[in-house]
Amino acid sequence: MSVKEKWVKEGLEDEEELRVLTTRGVGQIIFLNYAGVFEIRMEKPKLAERVYRFENGEITPHTDFTLVRIVNLGFSREQLLTVAQNYPSWEYCLEGLDQPYSQDTTLIAFDFKDKEVVTNRAIRGRSRYHLIESCFDRHYLIKENIFFDSLQEAKEGWKRIEKLAGTTGHILFCALLDVRENKILSRAIFTTLRVITKETYW
Repeated sequence: MSVKEKWVKEGLEDEEELRVLTTRGVGQIIFLNYAGVFEIRMEKPKLAERVYRFENGEITPHTDFTLVRIVNLGFSREQLLTVAQNYPSWEYCLEGLDQPYSQDTTLIAFDFKDKEVVTNRAIRGRSRYHLIESCFDRHYLIKENIFFDSLQEAKEGWKRIEKLAGTTGHILFCALLDVRENKILSRAIFTTLRVITKETYW
């Protein structure tokens, strides 16, 4: 995951500091030094210290626009590698959707503001519902069941996500997708210390 300098500059031009996700929660960029290290003022610090330093690969914009890359490892449909990246606008997110991909890769762009989903190709599979779990800062190997035939099964699968209260050392993105209707059913984002968002739309 990363943040481009031009996104920060565009935010400042619009008189809005870019809000970012970190392992410690949500914060605002207040300084970028010559070595590419960001100083972030945390919005809800757990400790007395409010400002932390993060390298660019450790933060991502805190927005409603997420691009997920899914790679099928080939030996089982449940064995997938995923990674997520947030973008400051839907336009930038769709630009990310245009990046090159191989036959075993699916890109899914989520617009949680308008509940829109765009993919680089059809999501194949017999099951209607797809539970996506992805880290922002590293590839994440899916080991749990993520395909469901009925909405009730999908809701039961989502209960495991609802029980989560944080993560260990990374930022986790989860979404439940109705593949047939191309519809977002839920979203959750967790950092090491807290739940950032947890929403359902059914």
